[in-house]
Amino acid sequence: MTKEEIRQLVRQQKRAMEEKEISVYSEKIIKQVEKMARWEKSQWIFTYISYNQEVATQNYLWDWIQSGKKVAVPKIVDGEMTFIQLLEPQQLQAGYQGIIEPAYGSCVDGKEALILMPGLAFDLQMHRIGYGGGFYDRYLKKWGKADSYLLALAFDFQVFEEIPYEDFDQKVDAIVTPNSVYLSEKGA
Repeated sequence: MTKEEIRQLVRQQKRAMEEKEISVYSEKIIKQVEKMARWEKSQWIFTYISYNQEVATQNYLWDWIQSGKKVAVPKIVDGEMTFIQLLEPQQLQAGYQGIIEPAYGSCVDGKEALILMPGLAFDLQMHRIGYGGGFYDRYLKKWGKADSYLLALAFDFQVFEEIPYEDFDQKVDAIVTPNSVYLSEKGA
Protein backbone atom coordinates (compact mmCIF):
# COMPACT_ATOMS: atom_id res chain seq x y z
CA MET A 1 0.00 0.00 0.00
CA THR A 2 1.05 3.58 -0.57
CA LYS A 3 1.28 6.15 2.24
CA GLU A 4 -1.98 7.71 1.09
CA GLU A 5 -3.79 4.35 1.01
CA ILE A 6 -2.57 3.63 4.54
CA ARG A 7 -3.69 7.09 5.68
CA GLN A 8 -7.16 6.49 4.22
CA LEU A 9 -7.47 3.04 5.79
CA VAL A 10 -6.41 4.20 9.25
CA ARG A 11 -8.60 7.32 9.12
CA GLN A 12 -11.57 5.10 8.29
CA GLN A 13 -10.78 2.76 11.21
CA LYS A 14 -10.33 5.69 13.59
CA ARG A 15 -13.64 7.28 12.56
CA ALA A 16 -15.38 3.96 13.35
CA MET A 17 -14.21 4.12 16.98
CA GLU A 18 -16.63 5.27 19.67
CA GLU A 19 -15.60 7.85 22.29
CA LYS A 20 -15.77 5.28 25.10
CA GLU A 21 -13.49 2.94 23.15
CA ILE A 22 -10.97 5.74 22.57
CA SER A 23 -11.06 6.63 26.26
CA VAL A 24 -10.56 3.04 27.49
CA TYR A 25 -7.73 2.29 25.05
CA SER A 26 -6.07 5.65 25.72
CA GLU A 27 -6.06 4.99 29.47
CA LYS A 28 -4.38 1.60 28.89
CA ILE A 29 -1.74 3.23 26.69
CA ILE A 30 -1.02 6.06 29.14
CA LYS A 31 -0.74 3.61 32.06
CA GLN A 32 1.86 1.61 30.10
CA VAL A 33 3.78 4.78 29.28
CA GLU A 34 3.80 5.88 32.92
CA LYS A 35 5.38 2.53 33.92
CA MET A 36 8.30 2.92 31.51
CA ALA A 37 11.77 3.72 32.80
CA ARG A 38 12.00 6.61 30.30
CA TRP A 39 8.93 8.16 31.88
CA GLU A 40 10.50 7.98 35.33
CA LYS A 41 13.77 9.52 34.10
CA SER A 42 12.21 12.31 32.04
CA GLN A 43 11.78 15.73 33.56
CA TRP A 44 10.21 17.14 30.37
CA ILE A 45 7.20 15.59 28.63
CA PHE A 46 6.49 17.00 25.16
CA THR A 47 3.04 15.83 24.13
CA TYR A 48 0.40 16.59 21.58
CA ILE A 49 -3.15 17.50 22.55
CA SER A 50 -5.32 14.84 20.97
CA TYR A 51 -7.55 15.65 18.02
CA ASN A 52 -9.75 13.56 15.69
CA GLN A 53 -9.74 10.16 17.40
CA GLU A 54 -6.08 10.20 18.41
CA VAL A 55 -4.91 8.49 21.57
CA ALA A 56 -6.24 10.91 24.19
CA THR A 57 -3.66 12.89 26.14
CA GLN A 58 -5.53 15.98 27.33
CA ASN A 59 -7.03 14.27 30.39
CA TYR A 60 -3.55 13.64 31.80
CA LEU A 61 -1.70 16.93 31.23
CA TRP A 62 -2.50 18.55 34.58
CA ASP A 63 -1.91 15.34 36.55
CA TRP A 64 1.55 15.12 35.00
CA ILE A 65 2.30 18.72 35.91
CA GLN A 66 1.06 18.21 39.47
CA SER A 67 3.29 15.13 39.76
CA GLY A 68 6.35 17.28 39.00
CA LYS A 69 6.75 16.81 35.24
CA LYS A 70 7.28 19.81 33.01
CA VAL A 71 4.87 19.57 30.09
CA ALA A 72 5.10 21.28 26.72
CA VAL A 73 2.62 21.07 23.85
CA PRO A 74 2.85 22.03 20.17
CA LYS A 75 1.95 25.35 18.64
CA ILE A 76 2.12 26.10 14.94
CA VAL A 77 3.73 29.46 14.19
CA ASP A 78 4.29 30.57 10.59
CA GLY A 79 3.92 26.98 9.34
CA GLU A 80 6.45 25.55 11.80
CA MET A 81 5.87 23.58 14.99
CA THR A 82 7.33 24.73 18.27
CA PHE A 83 6.66 23.54 21.82
CA ILE A 84 5.33 25.83 24.53
CA GLN A 85 5.52 25.04 28.24
CA LEU A 86 2.08 24.46 29.69
CA LEU A 87 1.50 26.26 32.98
CA GLU A 88 -2.23 27.01 33.19
CA PRO A 89 -5.44 25.91 31.48
CA GLN A 90 -6.10 29.48 30.30
CA GLN A 91 -3.20 29.12 27.83
CA LEU A 92 -5.16 26.67 25.70
CA GLN A 93 -7.44 27.63 22.82
CA ALA A 94 -8.29 26.49 19.33
CA GLY A 95 -5.41 27.21 16.96
CA TYR A 96 -4.05 25.77 13.73
CA GLN A 97 -6.85 23.86 11.94
CA GLY A 98 -8.96 23.97 15.11
CA ILE A 99 -6.44 21.98 17.14
CA ILE A 100 -6.08 23.07 20.78
CA GLU A 101 -2.73 24.78 21.39
CA PRO A 102 -1.24 27.38 23.74
CA ALA A 103 -2.18 30.98 22.95
CA TYR A 104 0.91 32.18 24.84
CA GLY A 105 3.88 30.91 26.83
CA SER A 106 7.58 30.20 26.64
CA CYS A 107 9.05 28.20 23.79
CA VAL A 108 11.22 25.29 24.95
CA ASP A 109 13.48 22.93 22.99
CA GLY A 110 13.05 19.17 22.98
CA LYS A 111 16.55 18.20 23.96
CA GLU A 112 16.40 15.50 26.63
CA ALA A 113 12.58 15.35 26.47
CA LEU A 114 10.27 12.41 26.27
CA ILE A 115 8.27 13.28 23.17
CA LEU A 116 4.85 11.63 22.91
CA MET A 117 4.03 11.58 19.20
CA PRO A 118 0.81 11.08 17.30
CA GLY A 119 0.65 9.57 13.84
CA LEU A 120 -1.56 7.61 11.52
CA ALA A 121 0.57 4.50 11.04
CA PHE A 122 3.74 2.91 12.36
CA ASP A 123 5.71 -0.21 11.54
CA LEU A 124 7.88 -2.67 13.42
CA GLN A 125 11.03 -0.93 12.12
CA MET A 126 9.81 2.23 13.94
CA HIS A 127 8.85 4.18 10.81
CA ARG A 128 5.97 6.63 11.12
CA ILE A 129 3.38 7.99 8.73
CA GLY A 130 2.04 11.29 9.99
CA TYR A 131 -0.80 13.40 8.70
CA GLY A 132 1.18 14.78 5.78
CA GLY A 133 2.23 18.18 7.10
CA GLY A 134 5.77 17.15 8.05
CA PHE A 135 5.66 19.16 11.31
CA TYR A 136 7.34 16.55 13.51
CA ASP A 137 9.94 15.60 10.87
CA ARG A 138 10.97 19.25 10.43
CA TYR A 139 10.96 19.89 14.18
CA LEU A 140 13.17 16.87 14.88
CA LYS A 141 15.53 17.73 12.03
CA LYS A 142 15.90 21.27 13.41
CA TRP A 143 16.27 20.36 17.09
CA GLY A 144 17.81 16.92 16.73
CA LYS A 145 16.61 13.84 18.49
CA ALA A 146 19.82 12.36 19.89
CA ASP A 147 19.03 13.24 23.50
CA SER A 148 15.25 13.01 23.28
CA TYR A 149 13.14 9.86 23.22
CA LEU A 150 10.35 9.56 20.65
CA LEU A 151 7.43 7.55 21.93
CA ALA A 152 4.52 6.97 19.54
CA LEU A 153 1.05 6.44 20.99
CA ALA A 154 -1.20 4.32 18.78
CA PHE A 155 -4.16 1.99 18.67
CA ASP A 156 -3.27 -1.59 17.72
CA PHE A 157 -4.66 -1.28 14.17
CA GLN A 158 -2.21 1.56 13.47
CA VAL A 159 0.84 -0.74 13.67
CA PHE A 160 1.79 -2.51 10.44
CA GLU A 161 4.50 -5.03 9.62
CA GLU A 162 6.01 -2.54 7.16
CA ILE A 163 5.04 0.87 5.75
CA PRO A 164 6.57 3.02 3.01
CA TYR A 165 8.93 5.76 4.16
CA GLU A 166 11.23 8.47 2.85
CA ASP A 167 14.81 9.18 3.92
CA PHE A 168 13.72 12.39 5.68
CA ASP A 169 11.06 10.58 7.78
CA GLN A 170 12.10 10.43 11.43
CA LYS A 171 11.88 7.06 13.17
CA VAL A 172 10.40 6.72 16.64
CA ASP A 173 12.15 4.97 19.53
CA ALA A 174 9.12 3.06 20.77
CA ILE A 175 5.44 2.49 20.01
CA VAL A 176 2.89 1.91 22.76
CA THR A 177 -0.54 0.46 21.97
CA PRO A 178 -3.24 -0.82 24.36
CA ASN A 179 -1.84 -4.34 24.04
CA SER A 180 1.84 -4.00 23.13
CA VAL A 181 5.04 -2.05 23.57
CA TYR A 182 7.41 -2.12 20.60
CA LEU A 183 10.96 -0.97 21.30
CA SER A 184 13.84 0.09 19.08
CA GLU A 185 17.45 -0.63 19.95
CA LYS A 186 17.33 2.46 22.19
CA GLY A 187 15.26 0.42 24.68
CA ALA A 188 12.59 1.51 27.11
